[in-house]
Amino acid sequence: MKIVYPDGKKEAGEIRNVSIEYLGNGTVLKPVKPLINSGVLVDNMDDLTNMFLYSDNLEFNNENKELTYQDQSKLVRTNSEEAFIQYRTIGDMNAIKLETFSESKPSERQGFTFFISTDGEKFDEVTAEISYLGGEWYKTNYNVENLPTNVKYLRVYFPEENNNSQISKLQIAVGSGKISFPSKLLPHIIDAGEHYGGESLLAKASYSPILNGGDAAIELNTSPKNSGNYSLKFDYDLGSKSFAGLEKELEVLNRSAYDTLQFWVKPDGYNRDLTLLLKTEDNKVWRKNVSISGNQSTFVNIPLDSFRHINNENENIDVDKLKGFSLIVQKSDAPVKGSLLVDDIRFIQTRIIDNFDSYENQNEFLNRYGNRNTGGGTITGTLSEEFQESGTHSLKLQYDLTGPGYAGLITALPNVDWTDFEKLRLWVKPAASSVKFTVQVKTGSNEVMEVTRTLEGGKDQQIIEIPFEEFDYPAWYGGSGDLNPREIIEFNLYFGLVEEPVGTMFVDSIELVEKINPGTEPETDPGTDPGTDPGTDPGTDPGTDPGTDPGTDPGTDPGTDPGTDPGTDPGTDPGTDPGTEPGTDPGTEPGTDPGTDPGTDKEQNNPEALNNELPQTASSIFDVLVIGITLLLIGGILIYTRKSVKS
Repeated sequence: MKIVYPDGKKEAGEIRNVSIEYLGNGTVLKPVKPLINSGVLVDNMDDLTNMFLYSDNLEFNNENKELTYQDQSKLVRTNSEEAFIQYRTIGDMNAIKLETFSESKPSERQGFTFFISTDGEKFDEVTAEISYLGGEWYKTNYNVENLPTNVKYLRVYFPEENNNSQISKLQIAVGSGKISFPSKLLPHIIDAGEHYGGESLLAKASYSPILNGGDAAIELNTSPKNSGNYSLKFDYDLGSKSFAGLEKELEVLNRSAYDTLQFWVKPDGYNRDLTLLLKTEDNKVWRKNVSISGNQSTFVNIPLDSFRHINNENENIDVDKLKGFSLIVQKSDAPVKGSLLVDDIRFIQTRIIDNFDSYENQNEFLNRYGNRNTGGGTITGTLSEEFQESGTHSLKLQYDLTGPGYAGLITALPNVDWTDFEKLRLWVKPAASSVKFTVQVKTGSNEVMEVTRTLEGGKDQQIIEIPFEEFDYPAWYGGSGDLNPREIIEFNLYFGLVEEPVGTMFVDSIELVEKINPGTEPETDPGTDPGTDPGTDPGTDPGTDPGTDPGTDPGTDPGTDPGTDPGTDPGTDPGTDPGTEPGTDPGTEPGTDPGTDPGTDKEQNNPEALNNELPQTASSIFDVLVIGITLLLIGGILIYTRKSVKS
């Protein structure tokens, strides 16, 4: 009901009492939901309580649930006359998402239209971005982002031309409320559940089943997940096949800055052998096998140089030419049917923690280096061109330790795996006054480990190398421990008071040093022994001062309380799943077992055809050796017989 004052002016009349008469006992009435100031207004179209106004030719329909993904109720028009729904909020509307179904893909005249208003009197049309999703009953979504300010009313009109159009759900973001919309993937992201804006149909449309394998499908899952609101649920049924998998097409982009493929996964409680495939635009395929087990979520980190070309093991992958990614489950002793939850499949940089030359703007830099330990003194990080080891920029750290005696900068790392490395290397230009410099890391199990060096003031630039075995618990922890490099989620820099509390220091080229590969046996190739070159001893740099005692000064407390960083997610404890270590199982080395490794055909993604191109197995090599030895013996007998005949 709407009451209008004479000429629309309150001063022209006065309302003293309003009586409303209705038939019945009131039991079927539902209270209208209050207007919201901030949040998301969600209308699932099962009653009228969210609506401010609506035409009288609408009703709710619960038919065809099996054709509309079990949608229990939808709003439909009862005749061909104009039909609309209207909403009002107290706070400003900022975004709209409408989900609809129709018998077939709607034409332009069969689309919904949207009008907005600041006062409920004058409405202006706003254009929505349309997503045609498909399905047995065709699903179409309408998205409107970044509405003008002060919008308080929304009116949605049914299509001019009827296509049995039905409204499934409407969301209106109000004030600080946010709606999940499909987003464009960044170059380093292969896939993430949050990317699809809550639409499983979009996720399904992004993948194709791998030929000659079992059944496989993907859909969105709300919990558990690694980040955002959704993860990806990978359902598979191998049946009588030896594998089941899905392939996703990638946009060819510059990915040369990355050296690791990483993904979050929650296994289904069984030992599962997975095969990951990367395909380049020239249809070459690289492969890596990994094993997962248990039912605890974890991160899997795979160095890109561990992927092997199916025909040439010595050919390295060119990540700038990638155009396809495949995830395959191999047949094993586990049940042939199951589900995996995966999320945040992405490329990351592991070896180089930061060289400070890749930031496009200051905001991108501050997103990483704008977080300090608030219990300590002030510390500010900025990009600087004054001093650097290489490139164009370094990290300029300005600190004031007055009062607490320490200050720290906290940065997040993407759950990186440091097991292939043995020490940390960084370039520094010390401050004018001596200071304690602490490198601190936090693991996925929320353990804090650190190393402290005292840097003498006014010294020249120098290289600091920190072997992993030097990391230990902070003094405020008590006791001693060893660094578990399996999952590192924070990398922090701290300063502790020695002389002057105020100073400026420069840091550059923070990177990891790989473990030394001993190579062949010393007896056969003494030149490959890394110990024969005394000139490579990193301990000969007097500037690194390894003799200082880390953490012995409890007064400076360079450590941080593990609870000060709400951004990390300790729930994905990788330590419970040792089976996910890529490449540690020699039995899973790609290419050694043509019978179990599907791969994809270079032209058709045909795993069985790919098996014909795999290297020989050990058994086939043994057969060749036996045949060769037999031929040599036969040859020797013939020669001996011939000599005997001549004599």
